Amino acid sequence: MKILPSILSALLFAACGSSDPKTLIREGQAAQGAGNSELAQAKFNAALKDLTPGEQVYIDAKMGLVVALIATQPKKAEADLLALADDYPRMVGEKELVYVVSQMVSAHKYQEALELVQTGTQRAGGESPKLQQQVERVRKAAATDSQAANALDSLGYK
Repeated sequence: MKILPSILSALLFAACGSSDPKTLIREGQAAQGAGNSELAQAKFNAALKDLTPGEQVYIDAKMGLVVALIATQPKKAEADLLALADDYPRMVGEKELVYVVSQMVSAHKYQEALELVQTGTQRAGGESPKLQQQVERVRKAAATDSQAANALDSLGYK
């Protein structure tokens, strides 16, 4: 009969879900990969509650949250990324901006992607070939997607 309390305890623990931040981050990444950005946001937010700002795992969770926000709140994703870059410039730089811009382009969030390219390029002192490659992706999409063409026009890209 000692087995029954152990089983009940295990079931109760499983039902409550994990509170381990690294597990929550993995679950958030899995949810994002499955296209469930709202669940991903919830997992990343839950992970962040128990993390220390500035640690790499905190940055990982914040970056996951930024990517999860692209689908539903791309402006907030952009603002959160820039704030993270301001707070931790040695940990969040051009590589992370390029990644988020790439995710925005893939999600057809062209306007926000191009705005982030402009901001990132300004922050890089006026030059960022890697960010500019994302503009070329939007130009290619503009051949068949009027939303991409409109975003290019509205921000002065020809």
